[in-house]
Amino acid sequence: KKAWHRYRRASGDRQSCSDHCSSASINASIQNAKMHGSVEIMATKPDEPQHNPLRSQDSTASSDDERAPLAEPTEDWQSSRKTFGVALLAVLNQIAFGYDVGAVSQCLQPIERTFRLTQLQTGFVTSALNYFAAAGALMVSGALLDRYGRRKALIAAAWLLIAGGIAVAAANSFEALVIGRLLQGLGVGCSWSASGIYVTEIAPSKLRGSLVALVDVAINLGIIVGYCAAFLVDATQLGRSFSIAPWRVSMGLSALPSLVFMLFVISLPESPRWLIKRSRPIAAKRSLQRLARSEASDADIDAALASLGETVDETSSWTD
Repeated sequence: KKAWHRYRRASGDRQSCSDHCSSASINASIQNAKMHGSVEIMATKPDEPQHNPLRSQDSTASSDDERAPLAEPTEDWQSSRKTFGVALLAVLNQIAFGYDVGAVSQCLQPIERTFRLTQLQTGFVTSALNYFAAAGALMVSGALLDRYGRRKALIAAAWLLIAGGIAVAAANSFEALVIGRLLQGLGVGCSWSASGIYVTEIAPSKLRGSLVALVDVAINLGIIVGYCAAFLVDATQLGRSFSIAPWRVSMGLSALPSLVFMLFVISLPESPRWLIKRSRPIAAKRSLQRLARSEASDADIDAALASLGETVDETSSWTD
């Protein structure tokens, strides 16, 4: 142990001597440089990192980026009440679809007795709506929606549903009944495609999910209303006093939601996104103004219009 302590003291003395000598040599070099004025020496501590202005700027910028929240486009310019009202009007045709599904379950037996239908004919009359609805969806979901617009497609669907409901209620043969179901099916397919796309395009992102769900809500509501209405009409024998079979009254009422749609269709604006896609910015701005809050400024509308133009440029039509 004594030898070890002596060794440590000797090494410590040598280290302090070397440190003293090195510091003395550094000081002598600095004094010599100052005297001759030829060399400028910057003394730095070995453990202290040198200052790099570029690195400090990068770190400051990155920390600022991490702290600053990303700017998101505001949607305060759009009125939720107006948008909800327009979306509700656009899905009225889906209530007609659901009504027909619910009413036909109550009217099937009297229809079968009236026209003396076979089981095959009865099954065809019942399911014809779905077959023709598929054809209507294929017809309208492609070129018709892109060429003539969402609003005109909804109007065409309403006319088809009105004509189909009247044709079924006034049918005097199996063939006339099938023609009425054909018109109803085409109207259902058109409205199903057009209403979903229309509501999606006018709705702000924060309300888009709930507003698009109105399509399914309208169908299920129509089924309940159709079943209950047909039951009440049959129970009260409504129409007998005018020599009209109750099932004709029930099936004719399926045109009522589409008639209501046609009464208020003037307040239905065209889809701004479709108008931008068709290079009609002035009409698109008018549509946006009909969906905007009363206190929204022209700058807000112009910003929303520019945002629509950017998103439309990133999409393509079904023909691309």
